[in-house]
Amino acid sequence: MTYSGKPVSGVQFFELLNEDNKFCQEIGCCSLACSRLEVALIRFLTKNGIQPKKKAPLGMLINQAKKLLNKQEEDSLELINDQRNYMIHRLYSLFTGLTEETRLPRSNLIDSDVWTYINYAFQLKEGLLRLGDVFMKKS
Repeated sequence: MTYSGKPVSGVQFFELLNEDNKFCQEIGCCSLACSRLEVALIRFLTKNGIQPKKKAPLGMLINQAKKLLNKQEEDSLELINDQRNYMIHRLYSLFTGLTEETRLPRSNLIDSDVWTYINYAFQLKEGLLRLGDVFMKKS
């Protein structure tokens, strides 16, 4: 998509994200990478004698694994879960004003800021994949 630096705000910016194939591709890859991390944590827990709760989301799996983790692993998992929740579950509410503007900007946006969001989604995907690698090796 071509962007011109035109000011845009709120739900209009969300619509730009929704129409941008690269952004949607990165968000889809985030979902796949998260699924892989969840499986890695389930295997890690099982290997260490902890029965994961059925249909446990990422946050619950992290909480179950805490007693097995070092501080760096725990902090990394908590951070990636928070980033993922913000991007996947709170993005639309960010642009409607229901979610606080913390991780990503919502004010003073221009249409080309779509690239900022694409980059954030790319970095999130990479973080999910790397943590998935760590826990796949431990399981």
